[in-house]
Amino acid sequence: MSLFLSLPTEKKDMVKLISIGSNYISLIEEKDNKTELKSKTELTDIEGYILTLLATSTSATSPVNLEKIITSYNQQTNTVLSLDTLKSNLSSIQHKIKQLHLSSSNTEPEVELIKTENGKDYFITLPIYNNDNSVNITNQRKAVISTFYKLIVENYKIAFLKRSLQLLCATCLALLALYFAHITILSSMVKEYGQHSRLIAHQASAVGCSYNNLTQLRRIFSGSRNAHSMLLNETCLISHDGSEIASLERVLTWKNNDAFVYPSFIIDGNELIFRINKEAIQSRYYQLIQYLPIDAIRLVRNNNDVVSVGENPGIAIFTHQVNDKGQLTYYSANPIKDFLLIFAAFAIITYSRFLYCFGHYLMTAQRFKFKLEVVTNTKTRSPIFYEVLTNISGNKPALDLFFLQLRKSNLLMLHTLYLIETVKDHAAAYPSQQLSLNICPTLLAPRHLTTLLSALNKLNPGQFIIELTESSAIEYSKDIYTAIAKIQSMGFTIAVDDFGMGNNNIDLVRRVKPTYVKVDKSFVIGLHRSPESQSIVKNILALANETDTKVIFEGVECIKDQGALLSLNEVIHQGYLYQ
Repeated sequence: MSLFLSLPTEKKDMVKLISIGSNYISLIEEKDNKTELKSKTELTDIEGYILTLLATSTSATSPVNLEKIITSYNQQTNTVLSLDTLKSNLSSIQHKIKQLHLSSSNTEPEVELIKTENGKDYFITLPIYNNDNSVNITNQRKAVISTFYKLIVENYKIAFLKRSLQLLCATCLALLALYFAHITILSSMVKEYGQHSRLIAHQASAVGCSYNNLTQLRRIFSGSRNAHSMLLNETCLISHDGSEIASLERVLTWKNNDAFVYPSFIIDGNELIFRINKEAIQSRYYQLIQYLPIDAIRLVRNNNDVVSVGENPGIAIFTHQVNDKGQLTYYSANPIKDFLLIFAAFAIITYSRFLYCFGHYLMTAQRFKFKLEVVTNTKTRSPIFYEVLTNISGNKPALDLFFLQLRKSNLLMLHTLYLIETVKDHAAAYPSQQLSLNICPTLLAPRHLTTLLSALNKLNPGQFIIELTESSAIEYSKDIYTAIAKIQSMGFTIAVDDFGMGNNNIDLVRRVKPTYVKVDKSFVIGLHRSPESQSIVKNILALANETDTKVIFEGVECIKDQGALLSLNEVIHQGYLYQ
């Protein structure tokens, strides 16, 4: 069985390994799930034993001296290994490692595989690469959409019902407002026509039937709106061509033309009937109703239609009296359709961002891959727990931007619920593996807390660590601290993530008293050359000592930063160097 050591590389999508067998050592590259053997060198039995012993039982904080190596080898093989032979084999291993690199890329190794500080104590500088498939959570992509719908129904149905009720009320008010505005406009228009017609009637009544001043008559008719002619006291016909006493036959013909409407007025005891072009009136009103919820109007006076606009009256919405015993009725062909259209418009406006983000989320979720990133005790060379991280395969957007969109669209809780649903089966399959979940403080607010606690109840508290991530968008109020206390009372271990950034500060640690504090990687990357970062780290360690908190250093990506931490006797690391 081979043992793999992880080599540092600048390419995040590539794994570079040294494979150690009983009689060989090889250089391997893994990329896109494809493994390529770059070079291979044979080892003697002594070299294979020494290298395997160093790789499995030593580290920078627990080196082994030469005497122990000799004793172990002699006991294992019942032979005698001298000190000179051991040193010679150590030099031979170093030389073969160098040749291994040179033969694959013509470059020397970036780090020394076997290192000694004093010529007596030796250790392996590279971490063991864990290629155990149990550290990868399989995401059931086919169940993503159905899982989301189930989570939405279970956790958001009350919120959706409340919002839907609000939209229904808003739609009713909006439809009523549209009806009221439309009716007001049409009523004022009818009233204006009536007032104007009454004014023309007064002028025509004063003219009488003996007046033939054509200029005056034409002036009266030019000021009228669609008035074609008038009949005074059932005998006198008045038009822009003059006035005359008409015969009964002509009056009857004049009054019985379906192309006109005949509103009437009583002026100073005289009855005056207008003849107005029906098509002109209908055209004028139709321009107002074709794009609004009122689809038809009927103006009836003395049981006769004065105005009738719209082919399909539909349902009567409102009726009121106008002018002299005129009755005006407004109709809507399909109020339910109008209601649904307005409701749909409000829903799109209200949920447009949510629907866009939700659709984008569902598409992105097809490429989710939940990865377990190990938190390592470098002294014992063993994992403490695994942090569950969301990765996106393919041409992924920046994760920070992705989670920012989740917060803005209020989908972060949904993602957290989906993560819990995904990880609980994995946790049940590996009960000895401790896992950590990131929880944004926004989800600890009262409006989310019940949902979150219900989801956490599905997990075994003793197997999970809850990491409080940094969020400058929310202050740690009394409610938030109460929520954290509830999670602790359930048996979950608490860790403060991104310590040193934003609200994840000293006050939070002193009040929560977490088991772990994870120092943000911005203080770790380049630590070996930054006195300022080293000073900050020492202050954090003093605080941790004061609060009896264990410190985890994130972002350990190079040997030199690892060495800087080990020199401070800090052995709990997380980062690319250990993946």
